[in-house]
Amino acid sequence: MKSVNAILIGLMVSASANAGVIEERYERLLVGESPDYSNPMLAAVRDAIDAEVADASAAAGKILAKPSAGQYAIKGMPKESQNEMRAIFDILPMLVIGHRNGADTLEPALALFDLLNEKGFKPGFELGIDVAEARAAMESLGFFGFGGTLYNQLDGYPTAIFLLRDELKTA
Repeated sequence: MKSVNAILIGLMVSASANAGVIEERYERLLVGESPDYSNPMLAAVRDAIDAEVADASAAAGKILAKPSAGQYAIKGMPKESQNEMRAIFDILPMLVIGHRNGADTLEPALALFDLLNEKGFKPGFELGIDVAEARAAMESLGFFGFGGTLYNQLDGYPTAIFLLRDELKTA
């Protein structure tokens, strides 16, 4: 029994170490690692990212200055609230990438996370996914999700959480 426990502990430590490697690689993929901006191609990419960060910061300012009324909900949700959530999910990753690159975008990013929470986007929030329909699409097509469901716009949210994980823990 002791040898089985030793093997299991060894596997858990190895998996944890591998998870750390994956985490580091994913983070480098998203934000880079001290790129050489004297390279004109990288400088052009940085300029494009900076422009997107500025656009995201302006959009965040508009949302935070005048958020939509009421709580977020899928059923019966006014189009204005749906569009607001989609916009937040689109701009959060750019604000976080901007923060990681030295831009002053941490406060608006945290304020958008707070707004999402205040308006009801938290564990248990119904995304409007018909599980049976999704399963049938996966089995017949190999994918699902084209169309206007809120689920399709969520990809920026986990990316923003991942990149801002330390700041979110502190906040």
